[in-house]
Amino acid sequence: MCQCLKNKKTLYIFRCFSDLFLLGLIQQPISVTDEEITEMVLFPTINEACRVLDEGVVARASDLDVASVLGMSFPSYCGGIMFWADIVGSKHIYLSLKKWSERYGSYFKPSRYLEERAMKGMPLSVAVEAKSSLKWNSKL
Repeated sequence: MCQCLKNKKTLYIFRCFSDLFLLGLIQQPISVTDEEITEMVLFPTINEACRVLDEGVVARASDLDVASVLGMSFPSYCGGIMFWADIVGSKHIYLSLKKWSERYGSYFKPSRYLEERAMKGMPLSVAVEAKSSLKWNSKL
């Protein structure tokens, strides 16, 4: 049913038919759970954190934990983004991102660092060797 709203200056007419061109652009909705939505929001953040670690921009994963809690209000009871990622598991994160990158595009493409850690079964927060001559050990 078409409706018209009239005020003193403007007459608004709402179309009650669909634009066939726009209908062709709209994709079918996908069915996802609340857990999948949470993962689709946070896993790319973890992926980017892995890139930052791999490039040597930060010294330790714990730096990213502090930054995520203080900078993006990540829940402190979860320990930070990288601590939480280790609880979830690097393999699960990698496989999810890989599946989504095939389905939805390169935004979800897993980083090399994440892939290496997942294949070796290593936690993401274990200290890495920096690209420079400095060596980071796990006791830092």
